[in-house]
Parts: sequence; structure tokens; C-alpha cells
Amino acid sequence: MQAAYYWNQIPETVSSHYDGTGHANLVLYIHGLGNTYSDALTAAANLGTTLQAAGYGGLVMGFSWPSYSELVAALTSYYATTRPPQATSGTIRDNINGSVGSFLAMLAQLQAIKINNNPINISVITHSEGNFMLMWGMAQYPKNSPPMTHSFMLAADISAAMLQGGQTGKGITGNFQDVNVYFSGCDPDLTYSDYEFFVYHDQSYPTRLGLIGPFGYPLPTLGLLM
Repeated sequence: MQAAYYWNQIPETVSSHYDGTGHANLVLYIHGLGNTYSDALTAAANLGTTLQAAGYGGLVMGFSWPSYSELVAALTSYYATTRPPQATSGTIRDNINGSVGSFLAMLAQLQAIKINNNPINISVITHSEGNFMLMWGMAQYPKNSPPMTHSFMLAADISAAMLQGGQTGKGITGNFQDVNVYFSGCDPDLTYSDYEFFVYHDQSYPTRLGLIGPFGYPLPTLGLLM
């Protein structure tokens, strides 16, 4: 009941912050691995406070998925069982697979809200493994669904080739008006992921988007795949 109460307040809250075109704005934040529910709430609140201080007048929401705590999230046994994920619960990437339905249902509910008879401008900020949540969800985004506004991918723990044509990330590049990537070769967590979780990454396209940025690789030949 409490969740329903807060959900019902979204149209009223968003309607008090719309731009000169009459469109309301909303940012959806998706956290990375090793974040408990309370961690996710704190991160979303901090992001909202920071964006407000920078002049953003819209609403900030968070999407929380089961990512375990930082005490165990870095263990290989908690990361994945197969590539791509098949199960819908258990490891971190299995939990992501099992969260796609809820993620897409929430997007559909948000997109149904009209302010001044206009749909909401929805932007998504993703951090670390939250980028896999976005990519895996958008790969199953229903056809003919409305496009979203901005995608801000921070320290993305997905293959550097995933935004390349024909890859799984086409669900992101094809359904946002623009895609922005922040990357740093000095990110210790992504360096750890690159090595320790390598077996669960696409080995034809090594290293992480958050380490080197978008990168185009030659398509693998049949011989290499074998």
C-alpha cells in the first residue's frame, strides 16, 4: 500500500516541474552490483539532490534490482552462471534477467502518464552493472514503444563493443534520442571485472565500455568463433 501511495503521487509531483514546451522531465537511476535496497535509496536521493543543485527541475526515481551487498558481490560465484543469463534468480546476472519484466512494466506505467496532455521526457542514468540491466532490458523493449530522451551510461560494465551496430546494445542506441558514455581507464572496479569475470563476458570483444569507451571491433569470423 505504501508503494502504491508513492506511485500515485508521481503525476502530481512531476506536473509541478515541466519545461517551456509543456513536457515534464523524469530521470530514472539504475544502480550497479553490491547495492542493498537502502543503498539504492540513498544513491537515488543523493543523485536527485545533486541534479537539483545543478538546476534540474524534474523528478528523480530509482529502479532497484537484487544485486547483493558489497561483501559478496565481488565473488565470482555470485556474479553469473551462464552467458547469456538463463535463470531468473540466483546470481547477479540471473537476478537482472529476472528483473526485466518489472523494469519494462515500470517504464510502460511511466510512459502512460500525461502532463499537459504530453508524455513525460524520460532519461536514464546507469552505473556499473546497472548498464547491463538497461542493456538486457532494452533488448526486450517492445517494438513500437515510445523512444526515451537521454541515456547516461556511467562506468558501464558491459563489453566496449555493445553499442556497435548489430550488438545487444542496439536496444539502447535505437530507443534513446541520444546516448552518453562516461569512461575512465583508471576505474579499479571495472579492471577487476574485466579479469575476474572474464569468462562471463563476450570474449570476442574484450574489455569494458566503462574502461575504454565505445569501440568498434571487426566482426569475428566463423573460425574464431569455433
